[in-house]
Amino acid sequence: MFLDFSFLKKKDVLIYDGASLAIFKYIFTKNKYNVYFNRGEKINIWIFLTTIIQFKFKNYFELKKQYKINFISACSPKVIITFIDNNPSFYELKNLFPHAITISIQNGVRNSNDLKIFNRKKNYTCDYFFVFSKSHRKFFSKIIKSNYIDSGSLKMNYYNKRNFKRKNEILFISQTANSAKTIERIEKYIIKNLINICKRNKIIFNILCKKNIKNILSNEIRDIKPENILESDGNFFSYEIIQKYNLKIFLNSTLGLESLAIGEKSYSIPLGCYKKHVNKFRLEKKVEKFGFPLKLPEQGYCWDNDFIHSRVEQKLVHLFNLKYSRWNRIHNKKKKFMNYDKKNTKLKNILKKFKIDIN
Repeated sequence: MFLDFSFLKKKDVLIYDGASLAIFKYIFTKNKYNVYFNRGEKINIWIFLTTIIQFKFKNYFELKKQYKINFISACSPKVIITFIDNNPSFYELKNLFPHAITISIQNGVRNSNDLKIFNRKKNYTCDYFFVFSKSHRKFFSKIIKSNYIDSGSLKMNYYNKRNFKRKNEILFISQTANSAKTIERIEKYIIKNLINICKRNKIIFNILCKKNIKNILSNEIRDIKPENILESDGNFFSYEIIQKYNLKIFLNSTLGLESLAIGEKSYSIPLGCYKKHVNKFRLEKKVEKFGFPLKLPEQGYCWDNDFIHSRVEQKLVHLFNLKYSRWNRIHNKKKKFMNYDKKNTKLKNILKKFKIDIN
């Protein structure tokens, strides 16, 4: 925890949750916003002392709530915005600060379990909610009242797509967390089987993983050379990498959907959406089938919900050899799993409406 001894200045924008800060630096003018650190990473000492004096030593949760109210009141923002869309506390702010415009932006793939953290007896609301697609709008609207805008991925929308020369190889997008000490059983199973398929078909197999995972992958999967394991920086570098490979394979990662959103040849195998997978791989919970919240068939032109070896190999080889001109004709006719709003014009137009300084 870092103690901040500066005096808060009133600013038009309040970024809710410090985890949102990295992406919002691309949107808002420097020094034109305040940040509320919802996880306690940074505490403003003057707001904290004021809260203690006002409310004495109440229980921790009440004290935290009052600190938040005092902090936001001191900032007096026109707009409160977050990139952490699965935090229920954000959707209670509108009732506390009715004159502020509240904006939430979806940052990752969501599933039915994400709604379980919301108390259905509460009145969750925000002024604008930017979501990946029309189907996500329907999903979130079950619990959160808002003006929904289908805009795709905020990060991907900012990326300038470039024409890289593609390597005629496969890139697997790992989802193992950068804090993990071992690879998830289900991912290890898929990687090993994909490596065998690629060997039979003389295809070079690569893995894109999160930071700090490369050594773990090298140690646990001996069939892949270290030079075929690439590390993501969590920012735009990942988008450059996916454009440099012929075919991308993923389970159910956000980066995989973003790859499809910009027209990249991609293949999803969200293993773990059946009870047999939960038991076999000791999963805490089932994962959603491809395209959720859309209700799609068990298999399609770029997905298979189960790892049936013969079918996966056939589809993998077919997609690998499919020319991009043919892929584009097929892909462009299908339902959008994620929208694409170049340069986030929809969000910028809303911010301009309320006279907010943006880059």
